[in-house]
Amino acid sequence: MGFLWFGKTINTWKDIGDEKDLKEQREKLNVEWKLLLARKEKAQSQFGEYLKEAEKDSTSDSAKERAAYELSRIRKSIRRYDEELNLTQVNLGTLDAVLDLKKAEARSDALRVSLGNLSTDELEETLISAAQAREEQKLNDDEINIIVTSHRSPIRTKVEQDDDMRTALADIEAAKNSMS
Repeated sequence: MGFLWFGKTINTWKDIGDEKDLKEQREKLNVEWKLLLARKEKAQSQFGEYLKEAEKDSTSDSAKERAAYELSRIRKSIRRYDEELNLTQVNLGTLDAVLDLKKAEARSDALRVSLGNLSTDELEETLISAAQAREEQKLNDDEINIIVTSHRSPIRTKVEQDDDMRTALADIEAAKNSMS
């Protein structure tokens, strides 16, 4: 069984597509990146406005609670935008690594054969490793050969979540106390 790659199931290296399709996908990801960034900036602006209004001495407790609710909602949106931006960045990095592999494949018949013979799991691990090596700026022909033949394991990351409502209330109080 293959893995999912931009809406299609990939079982072999040939299933990934040609350079033209990959470059079109890259443009789509760049547009998505810019839209997400604009949404995040808007949410951060709203967050600042709510916090500024809630920290005033004349703000009632019920208005502070309402502001805290809105701040927590906005914080969740910002976190979601961050996660989507991170995913888009990972996809862009992987796509760039695949484009690098395609260029290296054109220069080496041995690499073309190696990539063509990878199992689905090996291919997925190779793409992840190539993206990591590219990010570390050490993706050259020698590194590509090592990645294709060794199938290194991917790095996993965890996202930490917190109690947004309580944090927003604490932010309001901290901002109010700093004004005093």
